[in-house]
Amino acid sequence: MKLLHTKRLIATMVFGFGSISGATDSSWKTIATNTTIYGKTGVAFNSIAFHRGDTANRSLAWGFGELGATSGKHLGLQGGIYTLVPVELWESQPGNYETVFRDDYALRDLYLDFTIPGTKTTLSTGRKKFVKTPAVDGDSHQGFQIQIKDIKQVGITASIVDRWINNSVTFLDADGIDGWKDVGETTTYADDYFYSAQAELYLVPGRLSVTPFFNWLDNVMGAAGSRWDFTQPINEEWAFGFDGYYNVFINDHPKSIHPEYSNVDMTRIHMALKHQRGFVGLGYYAYGKGTLPTKLGIFDRDDPLDQDDLIGTPQNDTDMYYADCVYDTDRLRIKTKYGIGENRPLAIHFQEFNFWVFYDITEHIEAGLYFIYTDYSTRAEYDYHRTGTSLLYKF
Repeated sequence: MKLLHTKRLIATMVFGFGSISGATDSSWKTIATNTTIYGKTGVAFNSIAFHRGDTANRSLAWGFGELGATSGKHLGLQGGIYTLVPVELWESQPGNYETVFRDDYALRDLYLDFTIPGTKTTLSTGRKKFVKTPAVDGDSHQGFQIQIKDIKQVGITASIVDRWINNSVTFLDADGIDGWKDVGETTTYADDYFYSAQAELYLVPGRLSVTPFFNWLDNVMGAAGSRWDFTQPINEEWAFGFDGYYNVFINDHPKSIHPEYSNVDMTRIHMALKHQRGFVGLGYYAYGKGTLPTKLGIFDRDDPLDQDDLIGTPQNDTDMYYADCVYDTDRLRIKTKYGIGENRPLAIHFQEFNFWVFYDITEHIEAGLYFIYTDYSTRAEYDYHRTGTSLLYKF
């Protein structure tokens, strides 16, 4: 029996403030007065063109509307909802749109938070984007989460998830909407519940933090590791940054089904020269030897670049060096990355370039553009470039 279903989520939202908190007419008025409504609407275009081989190029355009609301707090209770609806405008060939937007809409958020009075501990139930580790995927998760921030220089988060949605966006990169899935659908033998926990340790507040984490899905795998983030100010405008993580995926697949699977580690090291307007950085990303499909169900790899098509294949043993740069002003945001690497089991060398730019034409109108270029020594299906544009109104 699942933890939560849509009807139960709606019931929680409807009756949460009334029967749980004993809300009166005046408190309902306070809640309504402090409720924030927000959203966006616009159009977007995305195209992928292959450099060689016989894979057909694909293009599509869509319109979209998104609407969300966050209620005012009452006796520690606060609710939220967010939904998005795409609309097909054009596709270069039949099926392009349906491949990206597999559902006609998504109810991404529908949750109730309760902050225990006199504490910094918050309990959440319903659908929302839970705090994730580098090994966890999903734009939103369904289940329960607790966040504890009462301990000095320590933040603890734990969650139980029974459903999740990988992609739930109308963004110009065409990740699209792929629908809510049960955790138990990961494999035919997976458990129904996914567990996650992490502890943020602020060893030197504002300068050094370490975050050990642990994830587990019975009969599939787990992930255990730690993130770190270090910042050393140089002067009032500049600082040196050093961040990354080390993670081990722990195999728990039944040996009778997958005797070839074993543990595999993942490492990411990144250093940057930071400025108030952005940063310039260099990084290293690697998978160790070992056969295990790490991008499986709610599990994911924290890819440094946008595509990273052949990183984390079941054979793994891949590494990559990359550079990244971010420039951010009040109206203009630019992000670019370039990486080169090798997948040794498949004997493939690859490179990838990412470029993103967003410009606020006015306070509410934003224009976006991105370009992705990939080059692989073999495997023509991964040799392509992608472009995307968007124009949206935010409120």
